[in-house]
Amino acid sequence: MVADQSIFKALENQDYSVRWFATEALRKIVNEATIAALSKALQDKNDFVRRVAFDALEKIGTKAIIPALRQSLKDDNTLICEQAIYLLGDIAGECAIPELIET
Repeated sequence: MVADQSIFKALENQDYSVRWFATEALRKIVNEATIAALSKALQDKNDFVRRVAFDALEKIGTKAIIPALRQSLKDDNTLICEQAIYLLGDIAGECAIPELIET
């Protein structure tokens, strides 16, 4: 399945609910473009959008999401930060330990 370009464009909408729905739609499509878009959505100013983006990346669960997880370690939302710690440990294993200690 390929995401329509309008979904990616919706991630830039001023209305957080539009960005939320776009992020929700992308969670059903796994490819490099959606991983990149979901990773970018982790920087959204709205907690709900970031939460859905994180859940979608968690569902993908491949090593391709490690950079996004590292970025989430600094999130203001402690739930996202905690989930990033656990998921980073699951995916990266012992390689994640030095970075987790720094956090």
